[in-house]
Amino acid sequence: MDAPVTITDCQSLVPQRPPMLMIGTYTYHDPDHCQSTLAVDGAGLFVEPGGTLASVAVIEHIAQTAAAHLGYQRTLRGLPIVVGVLGDVTHCHLAARAKAGDTLATTLTVVNVVDGITLAAAEVRVADTLICSCRVKLALQDPEA
Repeated sequence: MDAPVTITDCQSLVPQRPPMLMIGTYTYHDPDHCQSTLAVDGAGLFVEPGGTLASVAVIEHIAQTAAAHLGYQRTLRGLPIVVGVLGDVTHCHLAARAKAGDTLATTLTVVNVVDGITLAAAEVRVADTLICSCRVKLALQDPEA
């Protein structure tokens, strides 16, 4: 399925729940790409004094975007959502910090899948500014289910 999608109930794609849910809307899906957004709430768990979003929250948002991609693929096949494990973050470049009121827009591109482990490249933007890029590896607890 290559199409823009609008899923605002991202709890249907990932096992995380508030306050740990770090994906707001799942906006695009094809087998090798996805996009998501997250509006940074000033009262959020990962917002530091002064209204800056903690860097770890951006990484968690990327991990949940990857999990949503795998979760959406599972739902298309009629399979349940399972817990995933973020196994690795490499080539991480944090160019800027998001702040309360910003919206993160993340694009994930699957680079390779080997033995149930997905390697993906991610870019996070606020407006047109790239604030983070990295590669992540994600594995599902039960990828054959």
